[in-house]
Amino acid sequence: MSVLPAYDQIAVRFHDARSAGHCASVLEEYGFAVESIQRLRSDPWTIFTFEEMPEGEMRQSLALLQRHPDVLRAEPIQKLGESFSFRIDKLLVGLQPGVDAAEVQRSHPDIFLPTPPVLVVPDLCLYSLELLPQATTRQLEELGTCDRRIAFMEGTWRGLRPADLLELEPPTPRAATTPAPPPRIEPRQPHLATIRALEGDQRIAGDPSIRVAIVDSGVDGEHPDLRAALRGGGRIDATGSGNPDPILGWHGTVSAGLAVARPEEGQEGVYGVAPGCSLVGCKFLGTEGAEVALVQLESVLRALDHARQHADVISMSWGLPTKNAMFSWQYPPAPYHEPGSASIRRLLELARTTGRGGKGCVLVAAAGNQVIDFPAVMPGVLSVGAVDLEGQPVLQSDDWISVAGAIEDADGRPPANGYRIDLVAPGSGLVSTDVLGARGQTDGAYAIGGATSGACPLVAGAAALLLSVNPALREDQVRRLLLENTRRPSDREEVGRDPRLGFGLLDVAAAVAAARAERPAEGPPPERGSEWVRGK
Repeated sequence: MSVLPAYDQIAVRFHDARSAGHCASVLEEYGFAVESIQRLRSDPWTIFTFEEMPEGEMRQSLALLQRHPDVLRAEPIQKLGESFSFRIDKLLVGLQPGVDAAEVQRSHPDIFLPTPPVLVVPDLCLYSLELLPQATTRQLEELGTCDRRIAFMEGTWRGLRPADLLELEPPTPRAATTPAPPPRIEPRQPHLATIRALEGDQRIAGDPSIRVAIVDSGVDGEHPDLRAALRGGGRIDATGSGNPDPILGWHGTVSAGLAVARPEEGQEGVYGVAPGCSLVGCKFLGTEGAEVALVQLESVLRALDHARQHADVISMSWGLPTKNAMFSWQYPPAPYHEPGSASIRRLLELARTTGRGGKGCVLVAAAGNQVIDFPAVMPGVLSVGAVDLEGQPVLQSDDWISVAGAIEDADGRPPANGYRIDLVAPGSGLVSTDVLGARGQTDGAYAIGGATSGACPLVAGAAALLLSVNPALREDQVRRLLLENTRRPSDREEVGRDPRLGFGLLDVAAAVAAARAERPAEGPPPERGSEWVRGK
């Protein structure tokens, strides 16, 4: 599940809302064809839709709009399914220790509304401040340059639905699509054998004191195969709706089942990799419809912060754009090896270095199904690719390979032209738990997951098993043991990192055996998370 840049839409806020037609004509003079113009019903933002264009041309049109005298702010749009989001009315501000957020706010009355600052992540001194409607991009850049009380800041975003738009011009007619048929559910779980998850008398169920956080769209608390795991962890709703039930249909519930599902005694059902471990369901996606996701940066941060404080392993089967210019404005500007959101990046580093009483939370993320996504690109986060049950890569995209196959520099940082995956797990035909009732992927209690979204919780479950047999391991030891004990298909070279396979296929039995014999390391995890297994 990836939030991707929309290379055909830009959101603009004007000094005068009547300027929309004038700016469209300016863009058309430069050769950018405007297909439609829409306006938000509740806010004075205008949405320009173009013919889909290359990223470079989108950046040109964005720069032209930002320099236009009638424009206050112009923002790129991100999409998730049929919903979309862009930076709109808030600024996330990370302050230096001891600085009062309200005083910073009062110092800039031409930028911030006089509303109480909202503390989003206490341990990062991270606040959400509301912007005045007339605040401009130039003012925000100057704020970050001149006010030394600010450690970093970035634009947040708000998710919107198609119903929030009011057409100003008729859109270009689009061809109707035929709904996909429901997936066929097979009664077996062959992926457990593929990754050598121990079965029968040899199976390690996992320790219920070890908790796996599924940071996703919510987990169905009524599913019989998840109830026992949730009793040891619980659920939270970080969207502010007050309802922790699943709201993106099936995505979070499928992920949870692949990690920790176990049927109730005497009942048939499905098993996760670590069926004895506990589940922390962290919902950050909100919606008013089964297939529409509304993403807010504050919700992501609150969900991850809860996972940091209450879980040992954090599973993230989602991705955000890595390129800052298409993601959110940041100060100071992030270098190439610090992609994505500054606040999410800092919070995950906090989880990796201070979680689990100082031993560090194990971070696992889906690599992405087109390019390597954030946060999978972060050092210290296990980046999980996907293969079918025969060990062949699920995705054959040349773009994905060119990014995944990049080689790290001498410092262990990804180079400017790409990132890497660490290991792979099955990502095809994964039978798992589904949301019960009409909101599910199927009419039954089980659904099929796949791609890197499905592979990610399998690795998270394996990490939980390693901690079950040796809870004193640091997070970097867990990552190393998982990478050192992978398998390669017989037709693949046995040495080094493969562009599509990373260091190889997840091998639960080998990793658990190695964890039993591993001596716990002393001290906290290293500050940097870029140390990797080399020379395999």
